[in-house]
Amino acid sequence: MRLLSRFAWLLVAGVALLLSNYSLAYVAMHWHVVPVLAWLVSIALDGTAVICARISLEAARRGDSGLSATITVLCFALLSAFFNSMHAQLAGDPWQARIFFATPPIAALIVLELSIRAQRRDALREAGRIADPLPAMGAAMWANLPLSTYRGIRRVLRARQTARLTATAAIERAQESARAQIRQAQLANDIRLALIPPDLQRATTQTSAVRAALRELGEDASAGEVSAWLSDRGWVVDPSNVRVIRARSSDQERNTSVTPLRQIVSPPYHVVSEVELEGEPVPDADMQAVP
Repeated sequence: MRLLSRFAWLLVAGVALLLSNYSLAYVAMHWHVVPVLAWLVSIALDGTAVICARISLEAARRGDSGLSATITVLCFALLSAFFNSMHAQLAGDPWQARIFFATPPIAALIVLELSIRAQRRDALREAGRIADPLPAMGAAMWANLPLSTYRGIRRVLRARQTARLTATAAIERAQESARAQIRQAQLANDIRLALIPPDLQRATTQTSAVRAALRELGEDASAGEVSAWLSDRGWVVDPSNVRVIRARSSDQERNTSVTPLRQIVSPPYHVVSEVELEGEPVPDADMQAVP
């Protein structure tokens, strides 16, 4: 029974939309719409109203205004009801039939709106868009103590107003402080980037960063100075790693040094071919120096 009461609105809305679909398809086919497309007209009208109702609920949950979605729901529901009423006119039925055929889309809209109304109001209340209900005084209290009851309600409203304004001001101050901190951090980052040499900006490893620091400070700089210089510019490199990288770079430079080759055969030289030797075998060397 609880499950039936929970989904009863869905059953009622579904039947109402089916009736609306039948009437809209009848009107569309009478106006020479292809039958396959005529049965889809309800999706364009009633479906738009249902989707906009869902969008309105999601906007309420985010704390945004869902007025445009609510107006769209009302417009498409009325438009669907109008075209549904044309069913009776085209069929030659009495005027009461126009009300009969226009009722299903309105009924679906009402059921859908009432089913999500509680969810929308809860979402708006959580977002601070709707105030909590006022204390219930009762008819007897209003009848016997109207002035004191009225003054009590005013005190409750005044307290709520003060609390709301205080909370709003605190939120605005916190947002402004956060924006100021972001601006200061961006300014500090811009200054730090301006002080970093281009070689260090292109560095992707500790080795390239240490080499850029050595080019900036000089090869005589100590490992501690290089580490401190890199730390000020966002690189964390231990002095021991600086010494290792420096020693490795020195070894690589020493190993890659090239000794000039001594020229063995001095030009000019002449290439001897088999044709010039008239068939004699060519020596092992391709070239013979001309004295």
